[in-house]
Amino acid sequence: MITVIMLAYDELENIQKAIQSFRLFCNMDISLIVIDNGSSDSIKDWAQEQTDFIYIYMDEEYSSWGKILNQVIKKLQINTDVLIMEGHYKLVPNYLQRMEGVLHSKKSIGAVGGVYNETMYHQRISPEVDNYGMAIACAGGEEAIKGKEAITLDSGAILWKKEAMDEIGSFEEEVESLFLVMMDYCIRAVMKRKKLMICPNAVLWKLPTNYGNSRPKEEFDLIEKKWGMHYILHDYNNLADYRKRGCFRICFGDWMCQWWNIAGNKKQISECKGIWNGIKCKSRCICITFCTGGGK
Repeated sequence: MITVIMLAYDELENIQKAIQSFRLFCNMDISLIVIDNGSSDSIKDWAQEQTDFIYIYMDEEYSSWGKILNQVIKKLQINTDVLIMEGHYKLVPNYLQRMEGVLHSKKSIGAVGGVYNETMYHQRISPEVDNYGMAIACAGGEEAIKGKEAITLDSGAILWKKEAMDEIGSFEEEVESLFLVMMDYCIRAVMKRKKLMICPNAVLWKLPTNYGNSRPKEEFDLIEKKWGMHYILHDYNNLADYRKRGCFRICFGDWMCQWWNIAGNKKQISECKGIWNGIKCKSRCICITFCTGGGK
């Protein structure tokens, strides 16, 4: 059982397409919830006529997604794995099965993301496809479930394990941006030693959108104050190599330069060497080294 929480803010046509894709291609037992963050278009009128999902309209002014998610999860007593996704993605066959398969392949995995069109960095569909029909074709077959370890996950859609959410706690409520809410949660997951994974054969199709998921400077300032950084650089390519040596290093941004050596529950902060992935840091960054054995 998976609870799918679809986030909506205007864009009725995209929400309708996203819901229809679940009707066509979801063959798992799910509970679908659409949360409307005060839309001003006709989503409310349409959604209230539907019978196959729960619709929740937040009648206050546009609010923090973290605050809304905390309220809904508590009020509905959600006690399952949770897929949190923006409302401008269409489901592709086998997506949920493959995501769930990776999520539960190891106890240490806390969350999984898939791949998309029109996204940057490590979660872009490969090979690239030009349309939704091609995405459906690429998702066919009985390809073995596979996953790659990541530092962060794109906020467009993340499947969180219930036990990991219980351990990490509530979502950050002081920022509105879903991007920053999810990035904060990813950091906290990593600090709890939960693995974040990408399933390269779990595909969602991103629809054209006017929703920019804006990230005001003051919200970045809040995250900077909390974690000592502005943003997270996406890179997972060398994690396996670092693990073989007993530790690996993560570069989290360009505001400060530190090592965070984490072993068990102890954290030691020392000066960063200024090297990441063989490249000298041109600006200041946070580098986290997880030590799992005897590596240096």
